[in-house]
Amino acid sequence: MAGAVGYWPGDRLRFAGRQSAILMRDWARICRTRRFGPAGADLDYEALLAAAGPVLAVSVAGDRLAPVPAVDLLCAKVPAAPLTRHHHGPDATLTPDRPLDHFRWVRDSGAIADRIRAWSDTHH
Repeated sequence: MAGAVGYWPGDRLRFAGRQSAILMRDWARICRTRRFGPAGADLDYEALLAAAGPVLAVSVAGDRLAPVPAVDLLCAKVPAAPLTRHHHGPDATLTPDRPLDHFRWVRDSGAIADRIRAWSDTHH
């Protein structure tokens, strides 16, 4: 779709919002191969991930762009890293009509930001 129209019309398709065709090709490649690395990259992203230092992985219930299984697959790419995994479940909402999601947690969740700050303070 993105190749045909020059961008991803996610706002109309109700998935991922409007995105560049380049980003969508990268996402598609990651989904097909389960390997990270933009087209033409001269870095071995998989090797860099495998050698990563401490990692905090946070997932949020209802996140359609980074669901728990996808975050878990990403965590598997950092096998040597000390890993802290945290999931905010469906009860982690500010109000019943505004559940957290891929973007909203940044604007609305002091609890997640506090957890990230506390982790960063102990790992840096």
